[in-house]
Amino acid sequence: MLIALVSSAAAGYLLLTRDRTENDRQDALAAGRQYAVDLTTYDFATVDADFQRFARHGTKAFRASYAATIAASEPAIVKAQTRSLGTVVGAGLESYTHDRANVLVAVDQELRSATRPGPTTDRSRIRLTLVWSGDGWLVSAVQVF
Repeated sequence: MLIALVSSAAAGYLLLTRDRTENDRQDALAAGRQYAVDLTTYDFATVDADFQRFARHGTKAFRASYAATIAASEPAIVKAQTRSLGTVVGAGLESYTHDRANVLVAVDQELRSATRPGPTTDRSRIRLTLVWSGDGWLVSAVQVF
């Protein structure tokens, strides 16, 4: 009787833990997908707000390094009157632990600008390194390839 009770309790715990881990993995993947869209979607008229929308998802250290990227990119985006719409075409977890995840995201980015006659599509692959902050997943690194 005691063995059956212990076995049932252990099986229940493992099931609960597995479900919670799977939910956490799905949350990390969903965050990575959304952050990739936020990174690749912007409009020259609202570029400051658009870049800040993505920056809010970053750790303090990441936000500091991303500020340099913003400063370097923004003038060219405004000058060319560029609009970009990012669409996730695929995503998956490369690695996952309870406090860190690497999310690989395939993004098609439709670009329109005053300097081009029509839209172009840039196909990017992005690795987002996410860390758990206690309140949610934050970006600690981005690699585009």
